[in-house]
Amino acid sequence: MNHNIEEQQAKSARRLARPLIGVLIALLFIFLQCLMIVRTDETVVISTLGRPDATPREPGLRLKWPWPIQRIHRMDARIQTLEGAYEQTATGDQRVVLAAVYAGWRISDPIRFLNLESQAQAETHLDSLIRSRKNAVIGQYPFSALVNVDPQAVRIEQIEREILADVRDSARDLYGIDIVFLGIHKLGLPPSVTDAVYRRMRQERESEAVGRHEEGLRRAAEIRADADRERSEILAAAEAEALRIRAAGESAAAEHYSVFNQNPEMAIFLRKLEALERILDRRTTLVLDADTPPFDLLLGTPRPSQAVPEHDRNSLKP
Repeated sequence: MNHNIEEQQAKSARRLARPLIGVLIALLFIFLQCLMIVRTDETVVISTLGRPDATPREPGLRLKWPWPIQRIHRMDARIQTLEGAYEQTATGDQRVVLAAVYAGWRISDPIRFLNLESQAQAETHLDSLIRSRKNAVIGQYPFSALVNVDPQAVRIEQIEREILADVRDSARDLYGIDIVFLGIHKLGLPPSVTDAVYRRMRQERESEAVGRHEEGLRRAAEIRADADRERSEILAAAEAEALRIRAAGESAAAEHYSVFNQNPEMAIFLRKLEALERILDRRTTLVLDADTPPFDLLLGTPRPSQAVPEHDRNSLKP
């Protein structure tokens, strides 16, 4: 009997434990539905009965009402990148260029961002906004502000700042998006425009080369003229100095000849000795008449009273 009673009590306890376990599991499930984890790289907005709360949830473990009372909207809080299409746009002087703009953005107003269906739709609207502002800003500048051989004339950074300033306010007000950075990713020219630009640059370089060549010829002519003038001045000075030296030499020679005229015999004798020294300074063999001056000295020294021949007197004259 006791054994049967114990079995009946055990069966009753098991029958009562099953609903209790089910209730506990249901309560645990409901409790888990009231918990949520917010990561540091995301922004979470909770809507209660379809109306979003104004304050996003901070990272960490947070409480909420289970669905369908409250609904969780998770959004990526990191900076996203957007690269626009490489397409044509016109400059202020009606020149066509190819430009592609890139941008970095993140969600600044999660409540406003909820009006968009998805992140892809947000990027589509943002790309359309950037393209329109890009065309408007580039259309205010000439072609030379984008492509120029002078770095000081290029205004690409200024164009990027203007596009960013125009897009930032509109993106924040319309979509709750903050544009962190923006720039021109690629800049080019259509094939037809590229050929025209190359021809123009070639003409400019050829014109500059001709100008430099003419300037070089002009400078060469100036240098040559200066050199000729200096040469003429140096030659004139040298000729004047030569004339002065020649005059001084002739004056000194005239003084010496005046001394020789006082004793012609001695002068002729000295001149003959000088001639013999020059002729016989090396081994020399001569067959001449002994009376031929100055070899007549070899026959004997002439007496002072001996008459001086006419040709010897003429040799004493300067």
